Amino acid sequence: MKLNKLTLSFTGEFKHLESEYKKNYFKKYLNHFRICKVGGIIAFSAGGLLDVFLFPDSMETLLLIRYALGLPAFPIGLIISYTKIYEKIWPALSLIYILATGFSSTALIVLAPAPLNQYYYASIIITLLFNFVIIRSRFVMATAGGLCLLVGYEFVSIFMVDTPWTALFNNTFYLVAVVMVGMFVAYVLELAERKDYFLSLELHEERENTEQINAELETRVKERTTELEIANRELAQEVMESNKAKKDKAFLEHQLRQSHKMEAIGTLAGGIAHDFNNILSSVMGYAELAMTEAPEDSTTMVSLNEILTAGTRAKDLVNQILTFSTPTEQEMKPIEISSIIEEVLKLIRASLPSTIQIRQHVETKSIIMADSTQIHQVLMNLCTNAGHAMKEVGGILEIHLTDLTVDEEFANRYHDLNPGPHILLRIRDNGPGMGPEVMDRIFDPFFTTKAKGEGSGMGLSVVHGIIRGHKGVITVSSALGVGSYFDIYFPCIEHQKREEKNNISEPILGGSERILFVDDDQTIVKMSSQMLARMGYSVESRTSGLEALRLFETDGNRFDLLITDLNMPGMRGDELASAIHALRQDLPIILCTGFNPNITEAQAKTCGIRTIVDKPLLTRDISKTIRSVLDN
Repeated sequence: MKLNKLTLSFTGEFKHLESEYKKNYFKKYLNHFRICKVGGIIAFSAGGLLDVFLFPDSMETLLLIRYALGLPAFPIGLIISYTKIYEKIWPALSLIYILATGFSSTALIVLAPAPLNQYYYASIIITLLFNFVIIRSRFVMATAGGLCLLVGYEFVSIFMVDTPWTALFNNTFYLVAVVMVGMFVAYVLELAERKDYFLSLELHEERENTEQINAELETRVKERTTELEIANRELAQEVMESNKAKKDKAFLEHQLRQSHKMEAIGTLAGGIAHDFNNILSSVMGYAELAMTEAPEDSTTMVSLNEILTAGTRAKDLVNQILTFSTPTEQEMKPIEISSIIEEVLKLIRASLPSTIQIRQHVETKSIIMADSTQIHQVLMNLCTNAGHAMKEVGGILEIHLTDLTVDEEFANRYHDLNPGPHILLRIRDNGPGMGPEVMDRIFDPFFTTKAKGEGSGMGLSVVHGIIRGHKGVITVSSALGVGSYFDIYFPCIEHQKREEKNNISEPILGGSERILFVDDDQTIVKMSSQMLARMGYSVESRTSGLEALRLFETDGNRFDLLITDLNMPGMRGDELASAIHALRQDLPIILCTGFNPNITEAQAKTCGIRTIVDKPLLTRDISKTIRSVLDN
C-alpha cells in the first residue's frame, strides 16, 4: 500500500483505489455525519441560553448571530445529505459547517462585552474537537478547518478585541495544542481507516483466489471422479457385453430354430391351404352347378345356399391361417368393421376371465377402405389391453360402432382427419384407468405398464401407425379410478360392399370363346369344365402343365384364353404361362391359386398373366373375370 505522506491519498499503482475508497468511506459514515449534524443543531441551539444569561443587554445581537448565521448551516446540510449530489460535495460541506460554527463563536467574542466574551473561547475549543475527532472529516479537510479557526481567532483577538496579553498567550497556547493534537488524531484515524480498507480488499481478493482454487480443485476432483466412473462403466459395459454376447448367441440359436419351425409351419399351412381350397372349389362349384337345376323355393336350394355359406366361412378361415403364417402386404379394400368385431369377440372371449362382461353396440354397417387383417390386429390389441386392465377385479368391456360426421372445427384439432362422414369405433373399460403421466406416453414405442414378460410396449405404437395409415385418428380418455376408452375415427366410403352382396341377382356373364383350362386336380377340372360350358364357352382341359404346353405347341391358335392353376407338379402355372406367352403374346392368361406366397403382380405381367384369382372359384366371380380379361 502506497500513500501520500501529507494528504494520505493512494498513490502509485494504488492510485485507482482512491475513488473507490471515498465512496466506501462516504457510505460507511453517512449516518454518522447526519447524527453529528443533529448533535450540532442541539448544542449550538443550547448555546443561546449562555447568551441570554451572560449578556442580557446584548442578547438580541448575539442571538441573531447565533441563530441567523451559524445555526442554519446544520439543518441545510442535513437536508442536502438526502440528495444524490451530497456524495460529491460532502467534504466541502463539512468544512463549511466547521467554519460557520467556529466563525460564529469568533463573531460572538467580538460582539460580546469584555471580559465575559472570553467564555466563547470554549465554543471554539469544542468546535475544534468536533472538527478533528467527532465528525470524522478527512485529515486534509479537518486540518484546513482547524487552521482557519486558529487564524480567525488570533486575528480577532489581536486586531478587533482588546484581549489582555496573558489571556491571548494562554488561549493561543491551548488552541495551538488542540489543533496539533487534533491533526495528529485525524491523521491516525484516517491512516487506520485506509489500512483497514486496503486489508479488506486484500482479504476479499485472497478469499476470491481461495474460492477459485477450491473451485478448480473441485473441478479436477469431479473430472477425475468422472474419469473413474467412466472407466468403471466401461469395465461394467465390457462385462455386460460379454454376458450379452453369450445370451445373444443363445437367443439367436433359439430364433434360428424358431424361424425354421415357422418356415415349416408356413410351408405346411400353404400346402393345407392349397389342398383345402381345391376341395372347397369342388364343393362350392358343384353346389353352384346344382343350384342352377334346383327349384328356386325348394329345400334343396336352401341347403345348397347353406353349403355355399359354409364354404365361404371355410375360405375366410383359410385366409386367416395364411395371414398369420406368412407375411403379406397391406391390402386395402372395402370392409364392414362390424363383421371383424364379431370375429374378434369370439376369439377373445375364451381368453378373458368370467368376471369380465362383453357388451357390443353396433349401430352402423358403413363401409371403410381398410386392410381387414390390420383392423383385426387393432381390435385384438385394444380389447386385450382392456381385458388385462380388468383381470384382477373384473368389469365391463364395451365396443361401440356408430356413424359420425366430422365437421371443420373437429377436423382442425387433428392433422390426419378430414371433414366428412366417418365411423366412430370406441373400446371402453371400467378398469383402474391411467394418470396423465401414463397417457402422455402410451403411444411411445417400448413403453409399457405391464410386468416384465407380459408386454413389449409395441402394441399401441403399432395400433397408432395402422390407424394413421388408414387416414384415421385415435384418441384416448382416462382417469384414475374411472376406466379408459379409446376412440377411433375412420373415413367412410360408398357402400360398395353392400352393393356387391346384392350382385347375386345379376345375370352370370357368358360367351362363346375357346378356353384351355389346366389344373392338377381331376375333380376341379371336371367341375370347372361343366361350369364354363354352362356359360357357353368351349372348354378343353388338361391336368398337367407339360400336357397343356404340348397341346398348345401343336394347335395353340384355336384357344382364346388360358386358365391355369399355380401350384402343379412338373410345371408350375407361372412357368406354363411364361412358355405359352413366348409362343403367343396376345393370348390372355388367368392364374388361379389357393396359396401364393411368392409371385407378385409385376412378375405375373412378365409371364403374360392378366390377373390372379383366388380359389375357390365361384361362378359369378369367375364369369366377370373372364369377360373382363377377354373384352379388354
